[in-house]
Amino acid sequence: MKIKYLSIIVCSILTASSWAADNKNDLASFHKDVNGCKTCHTAPNKVSDSETFENKQCKSCHGDYGKLANPKLEIDPHSSHLGDINCTSCHKGHEQPKLYCNECHSFKGLDMPFNKAKSKEPWDKGWDNEAINKAIAAGPKETTDVIVVGAGSAGFNAAIAAKKAGANVILLDKAPFSGGNSMLAAGGYNAVGTVQQKDHKVDDKIEWYVEDTMKGGRYANDPKLVQILAEQSADGIKWLESLGANMDDLKRSGGARVDRTHRPSGGLSVGPHIIDVLRKASDKEGVDTRLNSKVVKLVVDDEQKIVGVVIHGKHSGHYMVAAKSVVLATGGYGFNKEMIAFYRPTFKGMTSSNNITSTGDGIELAKAVGASMTDIDWIQTHPTVGKDSRILISETVRGVGAIMVNKEGNRFINELTTRDKASDAILKQPEQYAWLVFDNELYKKAKMVQGYDHLEMLEKANTVRG
Repeated sequence: MKIKYLSIIVCSILTASSWAADNKNDLASFHKDVNGCKTCHTAPNKVSDSETFENKQCKSCHGDYGKLANPKLEIDPHSSHLGDINCTSCHKGHEQPKLYCNECHSFKGLDMPFNKAKSKEPWDKGWDNEAINKAIAAGPKETTDVIVVGAGSAGFNAAIAAKKAGANVILLDKAPFSGGNSMLAAGGYNAVGTVQQKDHKVDDKIEWYVEDTMKGGRYANDPKLVQILAEQSADGIKWLESLGANMDDLKRSGGARVDRTHRPSGGLSVGPHIIDVLRKASDKEGVDTRLNSKVVKLVVDDEQKIVGVVIHGKHSGHYMVAAKSVVLATGGYGFNKEMIAFYRPTFKGMTSSNNITSTGDGIELAKAVGASMTDIDWIQTHPTVGKDSRILISETVRGVGAIMVNKEGNRFINELTTRDKASDAILKQPEQYAWLVFDNELYKKAKMVQGYDHLEMLEKANTVRG
């Protein structure tokens, strides 16, 4: 079964031809004829950076994604791993719509309504140093206890924890919806000493976790941090479960000597599930989450203490917010080709599976105020990415029994080895690619594999020879 590419999307199920009756070029013009600007906007017209009111208006008329989902479609844009995101992530009022999924995928034939509207430059293109300096000179527009930059798993957890501790929190993300790289995670969460391991009669030890992790990191890891990771891993599972996550499925991932990879039951991808849980928990706790809000500057006082940030909002422009604490949870630079070429020249030009938002902004912000970097040149390559795509095929597929063979049909590596060793082994094979092979039993156990099949990613045969 040859993995071609993973394709899961979200956007409008309507096609351009659905709107053939109207001659307007964009979504706003169409709605203006229906009920004026108030169809989408408040009066007087003031749009928040998160476009909260406008998205509520979309759903008040068209229903939520559950209502819009159409199982009869081969590719259902409103049922995807991105979850319940803003409609405006793809649909634009005054400009050409953008199928956000095609930032990762290459879907064809999914025309969106008003796709002939005029395109505009991205609102956050480039840096405006003059505007940044003016925002600092004007002083903070507001003050809060904690600012968290980046609304992926790390950012959400930090924001929720701070809110539960009684702090006022603002969570910021430059993207039109939250999730970051975390929503792309398909594997699981490694933990030792959990209830799940006990229920499955898995004998595991903190020392083993530490040893496996150190070995996987080629002993370049910080032993003290690895020890903390191991000792607190079970509490991490408990924390997620307290927020509503299901982490009951237990598998083994590469580099682990026992089953310690926790994931949702039924074989669902772990990232989308956790992000969905964290979004709901954040809303429940009342975390002030602001999308389309790019942090462009860490503001320091005369003693070089960070006292706030400058935000570039899609609609609000540049403004400063003061804070007692700032948490950078912006992830890495996996989608920044220039940074990759600089820090790891041997990976120059390599395909990235990262979210397009993973551009190292937080690293640059920290460097600008004098922060030092540790192990910044360590970039991990994943051994299984869909052919001719940049989409990861989860390690879990190998962890639950898939074997890896070269073009001649020969196994060449222990499938449960670490990612770096598996990647190196593949690159030594003829034409530098491999096949993942599995049977119908694995297919029935893993929902993500069934998703690959739905998207025509699998090659099938009824016999081993086939």
